[in-house]
Amino acid sequence: VEDCDGPCPIFSCNIDNLGNVWFDSAEGLFMYDGIEYLSIEGSSVQASLMENGAGNDIWFAGYGGIEVYNGISWELYDDVILDSWITSLCYDLNGHLWCGTNNGIAKFDGENWSTLTEENGLLNNEVLCISQEIDERVWVVTTAGICIFNGSEWEYIDSLGEIDFSEVTSINKTPEGIIWFSTNGSGAYSYDGVTVQNIFKGDG
Repeated sequence: VEDCDGPCPIFSCNIDNLGNVWFDSAEGLFMYDGIEYLSIEGSSVQASLMENGAGNDIWFAGYGGIEVYNGISWELYDDVILDSWITSLCYDLNGHLWCGTNNGIAKFDGENWSTLTEENGLLNNEVLCISQEIDERVWVVTTAGICIFNGSEWEYIDSLGEIDFSEVTSINKTPEGIIWFSTNGSGAYSYDGVTVQNIFKGDG
């Protein structure tokens, strides 16, 4: 970004449903449309996370709350945050936004917000990442294990090989069905449904 004096810190990056690339930086929010960088004004949140929503909507989360931009205007939700540290965003196939925090999940169905905690489904309130990339179910990784929501009820995985769930930073699946876990300190793990393998662990 030309306005940056020297290297410009980028906090998050996202490609929207139209193919535009978004950057939230120390100099503000910018969008690259393939031709030029455009400064986007009006954001109230320094976003560490972005997630595409319905249509042209983009959700932003960070210190200050959660907000959505529809290409014209912003809407801020600053009273639904369960914790100041937002760990993950996931917009599911049913049009629901899942917002993970260290105190549970704030979930938005398009009209109303609800809360998910240990009291109504989670193994632990410390949510590390949320994904629907594995299958059509929503996978929630907490420090105590994985909670899988199939649309009506929860399933749980509280142990998987030598994976320390408290270190997991992301979870994804290949087209071949291999589930990958990245961690903060123990490299990456692959899981084929039977065997867990540790990759890139290093020596310390």
